[in-house]
Amino acid sequence: MVDHCVKIVGEGESIPYTVISRKDGFSIVTQPNHWNMQQLGGMWLPPGPRTPSGGIKKTEFSNSEVYQYSFPFTYSGIEWGWIHVGLSLDQYYSDLRRVYRQTALIALSCIALGFAVTFVYARRLVQPIRQLTEITRRVAAGDLNAKAAIHSGDEIENLGNSFNHMTQGLHQAYSELRAARDYTDNIIQSMNDMLIVGSADGKIRSVNRATSDLLQYDPDELVGRDISNVFADAPEHIAAAPQRNMEMMFFAKRGRIIPVLLSSSPMTSPTGEMEGIVYVALDMSERKKSEESRQKRDDQLRLQKEALAELASLQSLHYGDFDRTVKRMTEIAARTLGISGMRVWLFSEDRTFLRCIDSYDAESDRHGPGEPRDAGGHPAYFAALEKERTISATDVSTDPRTSELNESDLAPRGISSLLIAPIRLAGEVAGVLSHEHKGPPRMWTIAEQNFAGSLADLASLALEAKKRKAAQEELIVAKEAAESANKAKSRFLANMSHEIRTPLNAVIGYSEMLEEESEGRSLAEAVPDLQKITQAGKNLLELINDVLDLAKIESGRMTIRIESLSISAVVQSLATTVESLARKNGNRLVIAGDLEGHFQADNIRFRQVLVNLLGNACKFTEKGTITLKVCKCEEDTFGQAWICWHVIDTGIGIAEQDFGKIFKPFSQVDSSATRQHGGTGLGLAISRHFCEGMGGLIEFSSKPGKGSRFTVRLPITRVKPGSDPVEPVGLTIHSA
Repeated sequence: MVDHCVKIVGEGESIPYTVISRKDGFSIVTQPNHWNMQQLGGMWLPPGPRTPSGGIKKTEFSNSEVYQYSFPFTYSGIEWGWIHVGLSLDQYYSDLRRVYRQTALIALSCIALGFAVTFVYARRLVQPIRQLTEITRRVAAGDLNAKAAIHSGDEIENLGNSFNHMTQGLHQAYSELRAARDYTDNIIQSMNDMLIVGSADGKIRSVNRATSDLLQYDPDELVGRDISNVFADAPEHIAAAPQRNMEMMFFAKRGRIIPVLLSSSPMTSPTGEMEGIVYVALDMSERKKSEESRQKRDDQLRLQKEALAELASLQSLHYGDFDRTVKRMTEIAARTLGISGMRVWLFSEDRTFLRCIDSYDAESDRHGPGEPRDAGGHPAYFAALEKERTISATDVSTDPRTSELNESDLAPRGISSLLIAPIRLAGEVAGVLSHEHKGPPRMWTIAEQNFAGSLADLASLALEAKKRKAAQEELIVAKEAAESANKAKSRFLANMSHEIRTPLNAVIGYSEMLEEESEGRSLAEAVPDLQKITQAGKNLLELINDVLDLAKIESGRMTIRIESLSISAVVQSLATTVESLARKNGNRLVIAGDLEGHFQADNIRFRQVLVNLLGNACKFTEKGTITLKVCKCEEDTFGQAWICWHVIDTGIGIAEQDFGKIFKPFSQVDSSATRQHGGTGLGLAISRHFCEGMGGLIEFSSKPGKGSRFTVRLPITRVKPGSDPVEPVGLTIHSA
C-alpha cells in the first residue's frame, strides 16, 4: 500500500501528500520522492461517526492550501484507521484566474457594445421624451390645446397618445368648469342679495355687483380691505359656526348706514382649517321703512281707537248734551289726526243753509262760531254730502267738490286740504264734520277717512240723544200732567162716589121697606117693581163701591191691613155668601183641599177678592160646578211658603185673544157676554191690586167652552224675619 501511495504522489502533481493513520495515531506519510512514519493525532484521527469528509485545509505537509479528503479505512471487517489524501489547489486557482480574465474581457467588450447600442437607442428615445416634456410644460402653464406628435411606434408613442387623451379630457373638464364658474359668477353677480367672501385673516376677497351697488364702492375698492370697514358692528362675534338672519348694519360710502339681515358660513379646507367666511346680506332698508310705516299706521289706529273709545264714554254723548259733546269731539279729533282745526255744521230746519255750531282752532286751542254756508251757493259741495260717506280733498283748490268753497272761505284761512264727513240722521244728512289742514296738500289715508266716518256716526248718536232728551223732557212734563189729572179724577170720583152712595143707600132702604109693607097690605102687584128698584140700587151701589175702591187705589188712599186668618173660617164664610149665587144658575159649589192652619192677608180685601172670583164663576156658569180648592204650595227658591186658592168653574171660558183684557179696568172680554151677564169690568182689576198689595198674585188659565181656573197665591207668613215688605203703588200696608 505504501508503494502504491508513493507511486500516486510521485506521478500526480496535484497530490502533494497522503497519510494513512492507524487508530492509535501511527501514521505513514507519503510525499513526493519520499515517505516516513509519524505519530499523529488531532485532525488526522477525526472523532465522531466514521464517514467520508472533505474540506480546504492548511496542513504541515503542504505549503499551500489543499483540499483534503478523509476516508475511513477498513480491512477484513476491521476498522483499521483513516486514509487522508491532499489535493493541490494551485491548478484550480490558476484556472479560476484565467476564467476571470476571460470574463473581464468579455464584459468589457459587452460594455463597449452596450454603450454603442445605448447611444444609438438613446437618441431614438430621448427625442420623443423631450417633446413630451415640452408638451407637459406647456400644459402645466395652462395651454390645454397642446398636442404631443410622437410616431416612434413603441411605448413612447402610446404614452404620447395617452397624454393627448389626458390633455383633451382635461381641456373638456376645464371648459366645463370654466362654464360652470361663469354660470355661478353670473348668478352671484345677478343676485339681489349682497355677497362678500372674506379670508381667514378678515380681508375681503371678492364681492358681487349687488354689494358694490348698495355700498356705492367699486369692487376693486372693496377687495383687500379689512371687513370691519364694512360692518358697522364689530364682526368678531360672528363665530366659525354658521349664522342665520342676524340684524346688522353696513357702512356705505360717505358714512351712510344700511340695515341688513346677515347670514354667514365658514369655508374650510379638507384638513378642517378655516380658509374664510362667506357673508350673504339682505338689504333691510325697505323692510325697515315698511315696518316703521306699519308701526306708525298701527300707532295711528291705536290712537284713533282710543279717541273713539274716549268719545263713546262721554256722559254728555249719552245724556244728550250735544254742544259739549261736539266741543270735546273737535279737540280729540284735532289731536288724533294732527290737523289745524275742525268745524261742525248742522242743517237749518228748512235745510237751506248749514249753521256752524263750533269752530275749533287747534293752534290756539279755542272754540268759536263760524259763518253759515248757503246750500244754494255751493251745489257740488252739497251734492257730494248727499252721496258720499266721506269727502277726501287733498287739494281743495282743484277738487271739484270743494273748489267752490276755496276762494270765499278756505284760501283766506290757509286751508289746503279737507276731510269732510256728513252727519246722517234717519238716512238724511243732518250736519257736517270738516277736518281742516294747513300747509302742503295732505293725502288722507283710508284709516283717517274711516275715523272721520266714525266721528260722524258718534255725532249722529249725540244728535239723536239730544232729540231723545228733548222728547223725554216733554214726556216727563206730559206724564206729570197726566198723573196730576188722574189724581184729580180719582179724588173727584172718590168724593162723588161718597156723595152718591149716601142717597143711594136711602133709596135701597126705602124700597126694601115699601116691599115689606106691600107684602103686608096684600099689594102683590107692586112687589116685583119694588124688587127691581132694590136690585138696581144694589147693582149701582156695587158699581159705586168698585169705582170708589179703584179711585182709592189710584190716589194712594187704599189701606191694606195684614192679619192672621183661619183658613176654615174664611172658607165657611165664603161658602155661606156664595152658595145662593151658585144655586141661582143651577150650579153646584164644591169645597176641597187642606182647610187647616192660618195665613196672612187683609180679611176684608181677601174676602172681596174671593167673592169677586166666585161670583164671576157663578155668573158665567150654568148648571155646572164651582170648585173652591185650597192647598199649601212648597217653598220657592227664596224659602217662602205659599197658600193657593183655586176657583175653578165649568163655564163658558175665555178666548186666548182676550187674555190681555182680563185685568184692565172697565174692560169686558166680549160685548155680547157683557150684555147677557152684566158687569162693570172693574172686579178683576181691583182684585189684582188687592192680591199684589197683600204680597201675592193672581193667575188664570182658561179654555173656551170648558171653563176657567183663577188662582190666588198668598204667603203663609207674609214677611220673612229680617226683610222689609214691598208696598205696591197706591196701597198703604199695615200689619196687625
